[in-house]
Amino acid sequence: MLVVVVVLLVVLLVMMQLLLVLLLVLVVMQLLLVMMQLLLVMMQLLLVLLLVLVVMQLLLVLVVMQLLLVLLLVLVVMQLLLVLLLVLVVMQLLLVMVLRSFEAVMVLRSFEVVVVLRSFEVVEVQRLLELGSLSQFLCDHPCPGTPGWHVAVPNGVSLKLDSRKLSPHLPWE
Repeated sequence: MLVVVVVLLVVLLVMMQLLLVLLLVLVVMQLLLVMMQLLLVMMQLLLVLLLVLVVMQLLLVLVVMQLLLVLLLVLVVMQLLLVLLLVLVVMQLLLVMVLRSFEAVMVLRSFEVVVVLRSFEVVEVQRLLELGSLSQFLCDHPCPGTPGWHVAVPNGVSLKLDSRKLSPHLPWE
């Protein structure tokens, strides 16, 4: 009987050891589960951080794109202003070329503006002399090398006139 009790005790001890080993395995598995949960939480935190970084990067890209668009708009406005300035310069050059090609002399008298052009100078000056508007601007010295007179205007520009064509209208000839 003693043998049976000893065998039962040994079996009981072995079973208790097996239970302890099983309990230890369960504890280890539980620890592994806790560690897996911690890893999952850390992965979630990393994903949230990654999402925040992506959102910040997108916002930064949007801000940079907006700044680039504003800069592009400023550049376009500056180019338009430069084109306008170029058009104004070209128009001014064309105006200067037109004025030089016609060699216009402007005579201001009271409130009337009379433009005398070289190609029509004799007809216009004769008409003005008939009206008595231009006789006060004639000087009595001839042009060098040619028989003619100068029409002197207040701004210092003078216009050469052929005295042979104007002689009936000159008061002193």
